Amino acid sequence: MPQAIVVDDDVASAELMSIVLERAGYSVVTITSGHAALIEIPQRQPDVVIINDNMPGISGGETCRLLKLRDDTAHIPILISSAGIQIRNPVYLKEIGADGTIPKPCLPRDIIQIVEKVTARN
Repeated sequence: MPQAIVVDDDVASAELMSIVLERAGYSVVTITSGHAALIEIPQRQPDVVIINDNMPGISGGETCRLLKLRDDTAHIPILISSAGIQIRNPVYLKEIGADGTIPKPCLPRDIIQIVEKVTARN
């Protein structure tokens, strides 16, 4: 079973994303901070990571950038999720190394389509 990690400080948002992914056949682990993600993701080596961009402490974008700099996590597809406009900026996405975005709100079928697109590349 493929594994996804959802990183979001908003427990309700993380739960909704987890339900969508579980119904699509993913085993899901949720993490509530960028700091914890930097510890857990290298250990777990998931098939895909979805990170909320707007988190306190280490932002989702910074978490993504730091994971993409590591040899042991650079290969993992990372999707940035946000209701903000920053994730529509291609320069920002290139700077942080994101493999794609999931806008909020997003329909469940669209979430799965985006996830399957980035996981098919690997």
